[in-house]
Amino acid sequence: MENKRSSVSYGEAYRIYTGRSFTSSIVVISIGAVAFFAGIMLFMALLMLADNDDTDLRSKSFFSITLAAVYCNMLIMTRMLYSFDKGAPGGKYFRTVKGGFDTFAKAQKAFIAEGAVVVFAFCAFLALLGGLGIIDIGNAVGSCLMLFITVFLARAIASFGRLIKKPVTRTIVIMFLLYIVNIFGIMLIESSGGKIGVLQIVPAAAAVVLTIISEALVLRDYRKTRWDN
Repeated sequence: MENKRSSVSYGEAYRIYTGRSFTSSIVVISIGAVAFFAGIMLFMALLMLADNDDTDLRSKSFFSITLAAVYCNMLIMTRMLYSFDKGAPGGKYFRTVKGGFDTFAKAQKAFIAEGAVVVFAFCAFLALLGGLGIIDIGNAVGSCLMLFITVFLARAIASFGRLIKKPVTRTIVIMFLLYIVNIFGIMLIESSGGKIGVLQIVPAAAAVVLTIISEALVLRDYRKTRWDN
């Protein structure tokens, strides 16, 4: 039977669904994301050195804003695709925890916050590299700010794909929507040179509004079709 609404906090809900504290997870994931990307850059630099390639590292397509966007989406995609259906591992257990669906809803919102903090940390790292001239991404701060906005606008739109019942179709649609929105965002970054202006304010506002709407619809549909049934 569904537990009544409880006083479980967002942090507690996050811990129930992940087994870790929100803060420790943020630190580990952020450091891991930055370290992994830095490791790849070092590996590419060593390959170029071994091949006696005198091409400026900043001009390599690997370090373009496009691949940075792909990397950022990898950081948030896992949470979007993970299923807590009854048939999934732990599915029945999570329906018995304190707060029931209310705890589930809070955990989902905590996952959004997790992704926002981690992607922001990565974008800040990217902006630092751009500011130091290690990579070429145009206006370092502006480009990375727009990258952050693009990633979460894409997430907000792709979140509607979670309304699809069939897992395979749901996964394909979510990945497709993430790809399409990021393409437009990348084109905007490249065309503006990373300069901050109205073109950044509009998608930022859209990302916030669509995130609120999509999450509300997804949670309502999930409870009706997949939590209680």
